[in-house]
Amino acid sequence: MSRSRFSEGFILGAIVGAVATYFLSDVCVTGDQSNDSEEKNSSEEDKESKVASTLDSVEKGLENLSKMVEDKKKTKS
Repeated sequence: MSRSRFSEGFILGAIVGAVATYFLSDVCVTGDQSNDSEEKNSSEEDKESKVASTLDSVEKGLENLSKMVEDKKKTKS
């Protein structure tokens, strides 16, 4: 049983790490950078919407994973 918890934690950690790396690094900025505040605001809004959608996807995935684990526990009992 501890092995399945390890796998869940490892997968969750990898997902969270990848998302954090993508949004917190300067590598994801491509092309010419401009000092226009409108362009910065739109890019920040894009990042916020991407973060929100990613978090929603992760939450849905965790709910599905939890349901699968609970179903597995019920069938073993």
